[in-house]
Amino acid sequence: MNVRRFVAGLSIVLLAVLGGAQPASADITYLHARNNKENRCIQENGPNSSPTIEPCNIEWNQVFQFEIYAWLNGSAVYLIKSRNGNCLDALVINSVYVQGSGSCNGGTSQQWIGITQPNGTLVFVNNYWSRCMETAYVNALYMDACSTWINGVPGTADQQFAIY
Repeated sequence: MNVRRFVAGLSIVLLAVLGGAQPASADITYLHARNNKENRCIQENGPNSSPTIEPCNIEWNQVFQFEIYAWLNGSAVYLIKSRNGNCLDALVINSVYVQGSGSCNGGTSQQWIGITQPNGTLVFVNNYWSRCMETAYVNALYMDACSTWINGVPGTADQQFAIY
């Protein structure tokens, strides 16, 4: 085996593992978040507005980047960013809001802990309010007390989201 090729390959792997290599912006993946109860997707309606739950389509305002910001007790903590760089935020208890002008600052009101459910969906718990994203009313996205999978009892479908 060629020693130079081995060292060069090892250097590339180490850079990637240690964070020295950053992915190009074209490598960012945007995904839908479909609610398990409504079978509808989160939709951004512009900066400084409330997102809604609408029939899923292929439009740009229904896909989000789920950026892992940190880890907490084995669950990923996400910043949920729209294609125009705005974050889902929970500035006021029980409401979900889209901050405008690329204002993703990683504050705890923008951090969503993704708790995996046995059916493969995620429940998003806001890290500031400790309340869950929910769609109990048609077209409305807000937060409420969490009803996640506890002691073998499934959480409510209006708090579960399939990411695809």
